[in-house]
Amino acid sequence: MKATISMCYNAPTHRIPTVKLSAPYGDFKMRKTVLLIGLVSLSFVIVFISACGSGSSDAGMTITSGAAGNNLTATISSADGILRKGQQEFTLTFSDASGKPVDVGAVAFNN
Repeated sequence: MKATISMCYNAPTHRIPTVKLSAPYGDFKMRKTVLLIGLVSLSFVIVFISACGSGSSDAGMTITSGAAGNNLTATISSADGILRKGQQEFTLTFSDASGKPVDVGAVAFNN
């Protein structure tokens, strides 16, 4: 950015210095380009995060499975195949006799 100092004559005996700030056109164009690249990059990051979020369809490794009634099989799985005491993420899948996942509605666990 370039600064130009000039003198304004308001009266014959009084001179008031003024400062004008001016940026050459190339500087403005570069800022506009950097802003555009930043916005495009930010939009790609947002799309990537939303597409690769924590909710994945991969159930991980099976911990155990068993009969759940009405010809259904319940399978508990986690990322590492180990069920630990305390809070952790795991997947409970109900499947029919052919192995296709079935929506059973609400499920509750008893402590």
